[in-house]
Amino acid sequence: MRRDKGVSCVTVKAEIHIGMEQLQFRWVVRPQNEIRSPRRMAAPSMDFRNTTSVADSTLLPLIEEAIAPWNVGRIRVRVRYSRGADFSGTCFYRDRRIHVNLGRHLTFPYRLGTNLGRVRSFATHWQRPIYQLVLNAPYQLVYFIFLHELFHLLVETAKRNTRQKEAMCDRFAARALVDGHGVVVTTKEGMLVPRDAWDFQDLERFVAAARIPAAAIPAPRRALQIARARG
Repeated sequence: MRRDKGVSCVTVKAEIHIGMEQLQFRWVVRPQNEIRSPRRMAAPSMDFRNTTSVADSTLLPLIEEAIAPWNVGRIRVRVRYSRGADFSGTCFYRDRRIHVNLGRHLTFPYRLGTNLGRVRSFATHWQRPIYQLVLNAPYQLVYFIFLHELFHLLVETAKRNTRQKEAMCDRFAARALVDGHGVVVTTKEGMLVPRDAWDFQDLERFVAAARIPAAAIPAPRRALQIARARG
């Protein structure tokens, strides 16, 4: 038995003789205080895999908190690099799967065009103003795409019509980023957009049938939600 130089572990060697055969074994025993912490694992309600450089320690708490109030079952989340597009996202209703694709080439701050604006109808056509979210880090774009796709899933879970919900999904995602991550909504020219110009729908009520009863939400998360609502 010896302690390896430069390594905080103990190496144990043993020899066993069976007839004419000699077998050698080697174990490396690491002291308890030197055992490395495992990579942060997703909650049992989620199958999470991320192959981008965005840290799991940043994404997982956000995603876990986002799905906590909703009866979406065990969802599968895949975060990966796109094949060239700035970003994309997909929601598969049947197997509760959300894919988030992030452009490897992107730089930040990144101005994300959205469908947040209210549609204006004219005699011959309709028009929607293009509002932009100013995202300051890659995790914010991943989080926006995830929340957008999550709302699609909530619409389906609540047994609502799933067609033409892109604007509602954008508003659901934008609200979380504006309220909790310092993101701002601007026009294409960079002017700030008033909150009531884009946040005018009761989205939680629209998908209320997909919500877990308040009593079933874990106490710490429930307390956090109450505090945020009061704040």
